[in-house]
Amino acid sequence: SGTTPTLPTNIKPGSKWSYPNIICCKSPDKLNRIYISCEPLSEEVCKAIENNTISEPRGDMKKYGREFASKFEEWHKDDAARIWSFGTAPYGKCNILVDQTRAVPYLKEVKGSIIEGFRQITSGGILCDEPLR
Repeated sequence: SGTTPTLPTNIKPGSKWSYPNIICCKSPDKLNRIYISCEPLSEEVCKAIENNTISEPRGDMKKYGREFASKFEEWHKDDAARIWSFGTAPYGKCNILVDQTRAVPYLKEVKGSIIEGFRQITSGGILCDEPLR
């Protein structure tokens, strides 16, 4: 009590994610923090993902970002190029994990764990394994 929330210093200025939609998660040893933000995807993006019109990013991320942004006007090509993963099929596939950080040391070392945690969460809700969309 009496503490004020700490804003992350590595979130891009002008990005579409902003405080207070940011949640801070700490590691068990309290040495590491991850800031997470959620917002709904457009119906158009969800339908494209469900119909496999859009595939998960592989290969050249800049090219993928340009193609994704050309299909969906609300997405900037830089944000689309930083998509790490879609959610888990069949029900949670319409969730997207996007990296909005810059200059974070050791991020590559934990990227796989973050993606796996995201996929576990999107495979079913926390209360009764309900579908997430």
